Amino acid sequence: TKQERILQEKERELANLQKENADINSKLEKSSDSFQKLTDQHNEAKELLKKNEALINYLNHKLTELQNMQPQQPRILNGNMTLDSSSSTTTNHFRPTSFLAASQTNGELHSMRHVAQFPSLQTHYEPMNKSQWHDKKQQ
Repeated sequence: TKQERILQEKERELANLQKENADINSKLEKSSDSFQKLTDQHNEAKELLKKNEALINYLNHKLTELQNMQPQQPRILNGNMTLDSSSSTTTNHFRPTSFLAASQTNGELHSMRHVAQFPSLQTHYEPMNKSQWHDKKQQ
């Protein structure tokens, strides 16, 4: 009868819609999983970048320290002996925003991370535990 045909047609449409819905839900889940993985990778990359920047700042500070520790070289200027002050005031072009500072209390070595807040000249110190200090020394 006509009603049965209409019912069968509606059931086919419903089955097609349910299949389409299931396909879309599956794609949505996959997209969601992919997005989560990308977000995790992005966060890992940001953490690595922070660690790399901290290491670069630390190494730049150490490089500047080493450059400033070199003895001054005498040089002749207009026939007069002068001291070359450039080696004692060398500053690395990469301005460190943080570096490690060591201190000793009661014979025990402590370390602090010195953080310069730019463009202001305010500074503060963040204590590091011994394992972090040891890790930095070994790098």
